[in-house]
Amino acid sequence: MTRAAIASALTLLALGSIQPRLAIAQLDLGGDGEQSVAKVEILGNLAYTDGTLKSLIRTRATSFFRPWRSAPLRSDFLRFDRLVLRDFYRRHGFLGADVESVAIVNRDKSSVEVRFHISEGPHARVDAIDFDGPTASDEEVIRSVIPLSAGGLFDFPAVEVSRLAIDSIYAERGHVAAFVQDSIEVTGENVRVRFTIDPGPQARLRRIDVEGTRSTKPDFVSREVVLKPGAVLARSRLLRSQQRIYDSGLYGDVQFSTGEIDSAARETNLIVSVRERRLGWVDAGVGYGTGTAQQVRLTGQMGQRNLFRDGVRFLATARVGIRIKPKPQFPYVKDLLLGDRRGDVSLTRDWLFGYRVQGSIGAYAEDVPILVTETENPLQAVGATGGFRYELSRWTSLSLLYEARRVNSDSTQLVEDVGTPLKKYTKNSVLATLQRDTRLDLFDPRAGSVATANAEFVGGLFRGNSQFLKVTGTATTYRPWRRRLTIALRARGGLITSGSQGPADTLDLTDLDLIPKDDRFRTGGATTVRGYQENEIGTIVAEDSLGTLVDVPRGGAYLLLVNAEIRARLTGLLGAAAFLDGGGVWEQASDLSWRRIFSISHGAGYKDMRWVAGVGVRFASPVGPVRLDYGWKLRIARSDEPDAVTGRGGFAFSLGQAY
Repeated sequence: MTRAAIASALTLLALGSIQPRLAIAQLDLGGDGEQSVAKVEILGNLAYTDGTLKSLIRTRATSFFRPWRSAPLRSDFLRFDRLVLRDFYRRHGFLGADVESVAIVNRDKSSVEVRFHISEGPHARVDAIDFDGPTASDEEVIRSVIPLSAGGLFDFPAVEVSRLAIDSIYAERGHVAAFVQDSIEVTGENVRVRFTIDPGPQARLRRIDVEGTRSTKPDFVSREVVLKPGAVLARSRLLRSQQRIYDSGLYGDVQFSTGEIDSAARETNLIVSVRERRLGWVDAGVGYGTGTAQQVRLTGQMGQRNLFRDGVRFLATARVGIRIKPKPQFPYVKDLLLGDRRGDVSLTRDWLFGYRVQGSIGAYAEDVPILVTETENPLQAVGATGGFRYELSRWTSLSLLYEARRVNSDSTQLVEDVGTPLKKYTKNSVLATLQRDTRLDLFDPRAGSVATANAEFVGGLFRGNSQFLKVTGTATTYRPWRRRLTIALRARGGLITSGSQGPADTLDLTDLDLIPKDDRFRTGGATTVRGYQENEIGTIVAEDSLGTLVDVPRGGAYLLLVNAEIRARLTGLLGAAAFLDGGGVWEQASDLSWRRIFSISHGAGYKDMRWVAGVGVRFASPVGPVRLDYGWKLRIARSDEPDAVTGRGGFAFSLGQAY
C-alpha cells in the first residue's frame, strides 16, 4: 500500500468516526460563539507536551496576557482540532493514534472547559529499508545519510527527508534528471520502506544561456556562475552561483533550468532566467539619536546600480542633524540647532580587470558641532577613500582601504616637530580587514558566527601629521536553544599605539593626546553598552576655564567590550530579550586590572569597566526587529568622576539587533 493510499484511508476513517462523538458534545453548546473557552486540556499525551499539541489546534482559551484574543467555543474548530491532533500523531509514527473524545464541561453560563482525550497507541518501527536501482556502494552511502534506519522509530516526515537526501546525493553528482520514489508497507506495528531510484545520465555543462536581461548585460550573470564548460552540474555549485548572482544586487529573481541532455556527449545547456531589480532609487528617512547631544537626523540617499550600463554602483548619501538643546533658564523651552552633518559619494565595481575583485572609490565631508572648551566646531573634515575587497571563500573575505583625511578643526592637539600645537592636520591610513561570516540571516541571525580582525596603519610610509597603529578584533556567535530561543554572544577588544611626533613632554601631553579624538576608543549606546548614551564611556566631566562642568570626549587607547543576550520569539511579530553588557576604555595599559574589569561593587570611576543588565522587546519588520531596550547600571558612577549623563539606567531605541 502506498503512503498516499494510507493517508486517504486514515482521513476517511476519521471523518466517519468523529461525527457521533461531536454530536453528543454539541448538546451542551447552545450555539456557536455564545460561550467562551476558559481552559483547554489535553489528556493521555505522553510523547508530546501540552504546549506542542495546543500550538496545532484552533480552539484557544482566554488569557490574562492576551486580553485582545477572543476564545469562542466553535464546533467547526473542534472538528478541525480533532483531525489535526490525530493526523499529527499518525504522521509521526503512531499509526493507531486517535482522539477518543472531546469533552465540554460547563463552568458557568458563559464559559466552558474543553478536554481532548488522546489514545496514542504504540509507535511503529521500521522493519526494513529496501532499495531498487542504486549500486551496492551507492546504497551504503545512502544508508549513512538518511534519518531512517532498520529497527528505529517510524516517522512520515523522516521518509520525506530521506527521499530529498537521496535526491541531493545524485544532484550533487550531476544527475539533474534523477527520479526517486518512496513507498511503505504496513504490517501491524511494523513498516517496511522502499526507495526506487533511477539516477539518469550525469550531465556536464555545454554553455550558459541567459534570459531576462534588458538594462544589464548577459555577461553580468554568466560571470557569476562558478561552473566552467565541461564541469559536472553539481547542485552545491549551482546554489553558490545563484547566490552570487543575487549578491550582485542587480537581480530580484534567479532561476536555473537545463535543456535536453545530449545522450552521447552527456552535455546540456544551463539556462539562467533573471528578473532585473529597480536599478535607480531615491530614499529619505527620519531618525532620532540618543547620544549626549540629542538629535533628530534627516537622511537622504540616491543611487544607481548600473551606472554607464557597466555594472558600476553609484551611491550618494547625506545626513543632517537637528540638535535639541534645553535653555537653562526655561527648562521646558528648547532650541533647535544645526547638528552633525555628513555627505558621502562612492563608486563601486564588483569585477576589475576580469577578476572578481571589488573596487571602490569615494569622498566625504563632515561637520560635528559638539560644544567643547576649544571651539564651537571641534570637528570639520574632508576625505577621500579607495579600496579593494576579495572573497577568499564563500564565508571569508579580505579588504584593503586607503583613506586620505584632512581635518580643518578638531579638539585634538597634535604636535609638530617644532612643538607647535596643531588644529589642522592630515591623516593618511590603510585599513586591512579580514572577516569570516557564516550567518544566513544578516538582519536577525539565529545561527552562525562572525569574526573580524582590523589593522589600521596611520602615517609612517603614508606620511601625514598623525602616526599610530590601531588594532581591533571582534568575535560574535549565535546559537539556537530549544525552539524559540537564541543565545547571542560577542567580545571585542582593541588597542592603539602611537608613534613619535615631537617633544610631547614639553607640552605636558600624553601618547593619547597625539591620537586624533575621533580615532580613539569610546563606547556606550544602543549597539554596545545599553543604559549609557552613545559614546558616553570615554567621555569625562571636567571644568573649563570658567569653572563650568563640561563633557570632554577623552577616549582611550585600549578597549574591551563583552555582550551576552538571550532572544526569545514570543508570538507573531513580538519578541523579547534579556542581556548583560560590559564595556570600558583605558588610556594606558597600566590602568587595566582584573579588579577594574570584573568588579561591580562601590562606585565606578573613569578607569573601571561599566556593567549593565537589562531587558527589551522586539517587533519584527522586513529589515530586522524594531528594538526597545532598558539597561540598568550595575555600578553607579563615583561622585568625583560622574557620568556625562546621570541616572541609574536608560532606554535604547533602534532598528535591528544590537549585534
